[in-house]
Amino acid sequence: MNRRRIDKLIPAAMEVVADEKEIFQAGKIQSKYISYINAFGPTVVQTSLLQAFMVYYRESDKANRGKIMDMLEKLLINELSPNPANKEKRLALETKSRKGAAFTRWRNLVLEAVVALKLAMRTWPKDEEKKKQED
Repeated sequence: MNRRRIDKLIPAAMEVVADEKEIFQAGKIQSKYISYINAFGPTVVQTSLLQAFMVYYRESDKANRGKIMDMLEKLLINELSPNPANKEKRLALETKSRKGAAFTRWRNLVLEAVVALKLAMRTWPKDEEKKKQED
């Protein structure tokens, strides 16, 4: 991973997190989203980038893990190229070949964006959800 790129992504990641109203409420980050972002990197390492995308982008779970994918998309689009006309080209994932230098660079860039989001989310306090235990 490129630490300089992560450092460059952190301010943009903070803006992306602050813009997500469901995740960032009253100056706090909901703890479940911190858990989701913490699990994204290990999911990529244990399975693959494509499988992690599929797990996090299920339509039935769009309100939860899908928010992580939305934030990643915003961060990568804003940082890779601010020109909206190139959105599809920038985020196109080569499905014919999941090996090679281009795919490895893409995977590393996604993981760097995940680290930047994780660090950005840690700058605010967590909103601990208290669960009532009924006896």
